[in-house]
Amino acid sequence: MPKKNRLTGAEIRSVRSPRRLHGGFFSVSISVSRTGNAQFACVVSKKVAMKATVRNLIRRRCRAVLEKNAQSTPPGVYMFLAKKDAAEATYQELAHDIEMLLREARGAR
Repeated sequence: MPKKNRLTGAEIRSVRSPRRLHGGFFSVSISVSRTGNAQFACVVSKKVAMKATVRNLIRRRCRAVLEKNAQSTPPGVYMFLAKKDAAEATYQELAHDIEMLLREARGAR
């Protein structure tokens, strides 16, 4: 994912989200961007998957889908939080859920 579309750890901790949308595998917190770009973060906690390899797999899949959709997403900060079911989901299921949440975010603006 290009650097302009990534959030740093400090930025993730400072995000105060006025809106939150929920899907089957992810919740997304949406707030205003300071840079004028769409910026993304994928957060997968140990409660979702105990093994780091599984957490990293979910993160990589999430980032791959977001990279494809970054150009069509309106400016804002989008923080995707994985739910427990994401550990057993396929790439296609995760992609469908993320794209549905992004469509919902576009329509709600």
